[in-house]
Amino acid sequence: MFKKLLVLCLVFCIFILIGGCAPRTSLEGLPEAPSNLIAKLVDPILTEVKVELLWKDNSDNEDGFIVERKTGSGQYEVIARLEPNTTSYIDDSVSRNSVYSYRIKAYNDKGNKLSNAVQIEVPIVSTSFEDETTQSWQPRGSGVSIEVKYGVASHGDYSLFVSGRSSNWHGTQIPLLSRDGVQYLQPGNSYNIRIWVYQNSGSEQKITLTMQRTNNDESINYDTIVWQKNVPNETWVELSGSYSVPTNATQLLLYVESPNADLSYYIDGLVIKIKNEN
Repeated sequence: MFKKLLVLCLVFCIFILIGGCAPRTSLEGLPEAPSNLIAKLVDPILTEVKVELLWKDNSDNEDGFIVERKTGSGQYEVIARLEPNTTSYIDDSVSRNSVYSYRIKAYNDKGNKLSNAVQIEVPIVSTSFEDETTQSWQPRGSGVSIEVKYGVASHGDYSLFVSGRSSNWHGTQIPLLSRDGVQYLQPGNSYNIRIWVYQNSGSEQKITLTMQRTNNDESINYDTIVWQKNVPNETWVELSGSYSVPTNATQLLLYVESPNADLSYYIDGLVIKIKNEN
């Protein structure tokens, strides 16, 4: 009797062990999940915007990677299938004024494992000068020169150098709303605006950020966004403020000026996002 009980116990234990090991067996061969996923804008310019994804590949047995994206609070959708050992991807199908979430799956014939999820907001307007062009920035005032320069930058390697000024309103400007098709900012909406400035005159200077607005009755207003911010010598300083576009606006020109009419300066990293009223 004792022997029978012992045999039954052994059979039962073997059954439990096999059952307990079954889930682990089904997981054997799965690739490790990617980690450290980050998302960032790729050298943004006014006419084009892209998101770059970077992650760590922790596996040596994946068949590839699946990139999934969702917009706002929507559902994740597959936007790309990538080769094994891939650790980056550029999404060039994003839209401005949108919030995107991303995640990466490492997969093989056994299944898949998910990375962490990341979120990024794509602004309405963003400019850098990493493509070595002035993009949509323009000289403002007679004799003013604008030139992309290497080696002085708040982000990346390039910035826009403004020289040849002879009046306080001289500088550089960018159209944000006009009758010829530019519609980045919309009448009735409010925005947060940020740009970086730099000067190397040898002493502290003041720099102002202004919006020139033309109205539907052809009148012109000059709306101050940041008034005479102190900018120390050889120091990048952020100018940031909010701006609400009046409903009667028909043209908008954002420009950078200084009360020192002879001051030359650099700009970089313009970002404009819609203002959240919380």
